[in-house]
Amino acid sequence: MMARHSTASSPEKREKEAPRNDRRSRPRRQRRKTDALRIAGLAIAQEGLVKRVSNDSYLVQSRGADTAFEVRWIRGKWRCQCSASFTRDALCEHIHAVSITKNPSNPDGAEGKRLCPRCDSTSPFHVRNGVRKNKYGIAQVHKCTICGFRFVDRPGFKKMRSNPQAIMASLDLYFKGVSLNNISTHLLDFYHVKVTPTSVYNWIHKYMTLIEEYTRRLHPALSDRWHADETNVKLKKGERHAYLWNMMDSRTRFVIAKHLSFHRGSKEAGKLLSQATAKAQKEPELLITDGLQSYKSALDEKRERGLLESTNHRSGISLRDGSNNAIERMHGTLKERTKTLRGLGNITSGRVFTDGLIAYYNYIRPHSALNSSTPAESAGVGVNGPNRWRSLIEAASRGKRRRHHHRKEPLQS
Repeated sequence: MMARHSTASSPEKREKEAPRNDRRSRPRRQRRKTDALRIAGLAIAQEGLVKRVSNDSYLVQSRGADTAFEVRWIRGKWRCQCSASFTRDALCEHIHAVSITKNPSNPDGAEGKRLCPRCDSTSPFHVRNGVRKNKYGIAQVHKCTICGFRFVDRPGFKKMRSNPQAIMASLDLYFKGVSLNNISTHLLDFYHVKVTPTSVYNWIHKYMTLIEEYTRRLHPALSDRWHADETNVKLKKGERHAYLWNMMDSRTRFVIAKHLSFHRGSKEAGKLLSQATAKAQKEPELLITDGLQSYKSALDEKRERGLLESTNHRSGISLRDGSNNAIERMHGTLKERTKTLRGLGNITSGRVFTDGLIAYYNYIRPHSALNSSTPAESAGVGVNGPNRWRSLIEAASRGKRRRHHHRKEPLQS
């Protein structure tokens, strides 16, 4: 008679199964431990307890103690003299303090640096670790020497299924006057990317919103002579006309502010003046306009409140030398694009479109009067790189991520 096997597990089997169950919760415990060490490193960095000895060596003092440990770059990794550095993960609060010191959480600085998606360390802490290949080509994989995370640096195009080159080509063609249907055909013929015109429009709306949020925070270096003018644009809904107000700097040709409205009274002119002075963080010495009385009324209202008192205004008959031709020429460039649209959709979509059109004029389109440089480059807020679209999208993406990280910092301290 065969012996019946017991269904109960033996003590040896239970001992073997226990580590397997612990292994499931280990990543969560590891993340909590990493977060705690990073918060401790943040406190050390904020108290100024990190001292730089050389490019590859830092001296970090522990909080509430006189003990200091040396953090050094050894064989492609950061190592610390403390006991936690000799564990398997080689993480400690002193290494995190060095990382935060070299990468301060400043939303306005270091947009061009590569960041680790997990611990926000900068490129000095990253090493190349293989490549990743997909249907759009080969991408370089980086590994963070602090947290060990492997990632591909694609700022601005993360989780986008389409080729970044095709996306940037769509943006450029759209603001050069090509229709959405023709852009979709062009991508299929030259980039082998099959997308609908609606997808192209979603790309444009997404990246123009991202760029507008980034450029809104920039403050260009402008002269004391500004031009203001308005032009009418057609709306498709209801066959109604709207007015596009613009303020331009005379020296750099930088469009300082814009406003889209149904009316062109003193209230709308006052909004344009308020946006321009807030963007430039100063008041102009000379404001040149056409003969529209709304500018004069808006200036009088500002001066009653103690604003723009030192600003001289020249308009109408005094413009015998054609001093407002610069902004008139810019309006001609904008109308070349709006003519192919046969009008804007409505006032809401028109504002999004004009935001993108002004960003294209300031940061992408070279100006012949500025020796083939952009107005943003002349004003000191231009983007670097052979592809202006890529540089602008990457800077806007990194700037948005840094602002998001900056809002989270008070919760950690």
